[in-house]
Amino acid sequence: MYSNSPYRALRRALRQFATSNNAASKQRVPLCLRNTRRDVLAQIRKWAGGDGERQIYWLKGIASTGKSTIALTVARECYNNGYLGASFFFSRGGDDLASAQKFTPTIASQLVEISPKLRRRIRDTIASNRRIHNLGLYN
Repeated sequence: MYSNSPYRALRRALRQFATSNNAASKQRVPLCLRNTRRDVLAQIRKWAGGDGERQIYWLKGIASTGKSTIALTVARECYNNGYLGASFFFSRGGDDLASAQKFTPTIASQLVEISPKLRRRIRDTIASNRRIHNLGLYN
């Protein structure tokens, strides 16, 4: 499968199990309005430009307070500036987007597009376990 075109075969294998739910696919989704959410956006930008000590920024709040809009705003900024590795947005009632099943292949399919090193590692991992797409996050 990987012999004549490893990169093309890898992309095909990942896309079979991935979804196109990422920052680039959400071009028409509303972002934060100008001059709104300035404090939280500044905090996230500071975190994103930091030294990597805190690897996860946990955005929390009650339902319908704008968390998704904030996340999409930041993801779009990062994508437009060329430093978004990958993104995935969960959505209640969104079939593929309501469960974690599509998360890993979606992130992997985006990472192989931007990183030759990760592309090789993901390709080797898939090649060593052809049933990897059936495994859960904790297997």
